[in-house]
Amino acid sequence: MAQRNDGNPSTNRETENALFEAVRKGFPVEYVDLLLEMRGYLDELRVEDLKEEKAPSTAHSGSRKVSSSGGTLLHVAVRRGNLEWVDKLPGMGASPTLHRDIEGYTPLTLAERMVELNPLDNTYKAVLSALRRVAVDATSVRGGKEFLENVLAEIRTGHTLINSNLSQMRDNQKASNDLIRELVENYALMVARMETLSTTPLRILKSLESHASDLKQKVGIIKIRSDVDHEKTNCINEMMQKTKIKGATYEKIDYARELYSNLYECDVLTSSLLHYLQNDESLSVYIDCTSENIEDIKPQYKNIDGEVFTGDKDSMFADREENRVYLAALMTSYFGKDIIMSRFARALAMLAINNLYHNEGRPYSIEDKGSLAAFQEAMAEAVAKKDKIPKNHPYVSWAVGMKTSLGRESRLAAVPIEYVAKFGSVQGRELMKDHVPMLLRFYEENVLPKLQ
Repeated sequence: MAQRNDGNPSTNRETENALFEAVRKGFPVEYVDLLLEMRGYLDELRVEDLKEEKAPSTAHSGSRKVSSSGGTLLHVAVRRGNLEWVDKLPGMGASPTLHRDIEGYTPLTLAERMVELNPLDNTYKAVLSALRRVAVDATSVRGGKEFLENVLAEIRTGHTLINSNLSQMRDNQKASNDLIRELVENYALMVARMETLSTTPLRILKSLESHASDLKQKVGIIKIRSDVDHEKTNCINEMMQKTKIKGATYEKIDYARELYSNLYECDVLTSSLLHYLQNDESLSVYIDCTSENIEDIKPQYKNIDGEVFTGDKDSMFADREENRVYLAALMTSYFGKDIIMSRFARALAMLAINNLYHNEGRPYSIEDKGSLAAFQEAMAEAVAKKDKIPKNHPYVSWAVGMKTSLGRESRLAAVPIEYVAKFGSVQGRELMKDHVPMLLRFYEENVLPKLQ
């Protein structure tokens, strides 16, 4: 164990120099350079810990004072909130997810813990964002490597088949030469054999052409799937960055991520909505996973009709003025995940349409007379059919039942999103075509292209 600072400069310098000499023998030059920046903390480090690539941790008080609970140099950087170290160490080989300290934390989970303990300290939030970027980049590299390995496997298979066919062609060519020598002596035999030889190379070439086409198609499919998975992961990560979860735990974070993932995979209407919102820098989402209402995260609010409500009256609210969504996401026997998803999707759609058209939440621009006429026609259809729609599909009747014209238009514009989020893409679209087909057509022709 390194000696503590006893206040004697000469003694401390000797101890410090001895520690560096010991570390230099077992560490790359880059690590020694980094340790030179850590002179202020050397009296807290153990030579044995450093050789094993460990460093001190902190107590759970949130203090930045170093103790000796173990970990890598990246753990030290996270606990100190030193963003410069966190940016530098991954480039030198440190992993945010591979090693754990004696408390069981990886650098990434430790960064999440430090944010929980120090919610007002932006330094820890910056450290967590940096580590998440490194982890996402590492995942992308692994996915890219797997993709390339699959492509190489396909190419090797095709190469083997091509070699086999070429070998067969060479064998056929040798047989042809032998036959030609024989045919010189026997014209009748030559004619018969030539008919056979004329078809064999063509069949082989056609087989090669067919396999090459299949291989090209497979490679294309693999690339498309890889690109789609990357876009989905990036979109969900961006939305999670905008999301604040009350009393966040790993389980609650996974639950919120699952909501976004289900919406993304549901239908092109919902995936396009998330792609649009991921680029909205002012958007924020507040989720309470422990309640059926939003009272704890939004005690009071004014709805689009101008009516004032308390948070215990609703499980969702889209705040157009603050560009925020509030969601109570506790699943119960009544509120299943499909209902929570439909309400969440509705709130996100209302904010997206509000920001897309800048017309108080209406799904058309003030100067766009064509879209206005099309939406008024769809609304007239909804009003005429509202009593014919089954009671267990209340979205249209809720929308046209709003007290003001602004409330009716804003709420009705989000109905297609509610349908596919609640019932799935196939059933949701079928129900829309049966209940209010003009509204679905309006959304697909006017709103969806702008979101994309």
